[in-house]
Amino acid sequence: GISNIYQVESLSLVSKIMIHALSLYLVYLVFYLLNDWIVKDLKVIGLFSLIFFSGYIVIWIIIYIIERKKIKELNEKLNSKLTNIFNSILLIKNLNKENYFINKITNIHNDLLNKNEKLNLAYQKKELISSFIISIFNISYLIILLLNSIDISKLLVIVSFQEIIISSSNEIYKLLPLYSNYKS
Repeated sequence: GISNIYQVESLSLVSKIMIHALSLYLVYLVFYLLNDWIVKDLKVIGLFSLIFFSGYIVIWIIIYIIERKKIKELNEKLNSKLTNIFNSILLIKNLNKENYFINKITNIHNDLLNKNEKLNLAYQKKELISSFIISIFNISYLIILLLNSIDISKLLVIVSFQEIIISSSNEIYKLLPLYSNYKS
């Protein structure tokens, strides 16, 4: 969904947060108003907005702290493993071609980093396209809803199918590089 906006590296974090928050806010507000779950009064909408954005900020801060801690732990583990691997290689006795092996390992390491970067860029492009398609779907749902007075339950069924299709596509995007590596 719209949370894929966080994968786009060209946007600043503040821009990503604003796009994500406003998109969610508008969708919730429209559905709440269309279903008469809130009264069409500026005071009520103002209170809804205050509650929504307060909750959004609290949830976002909690998720940010958790993810930051996970990234720090993963980086520490990765650095530790890389240090252990390089130390083990350097400790191997009786290697006449030490420089050859060091260069070979460095080249392999650099090649893997380049492949990983290319895969990440390809994945991010696919995620961005997926996000745009989802946004177009959501806008078209709202237009259909406003113009044709479609029953909200039918629209929710369509949205559910769309989410299943998008989730499946995202999983395929993630697994495709693994399959191609396995195949070769």
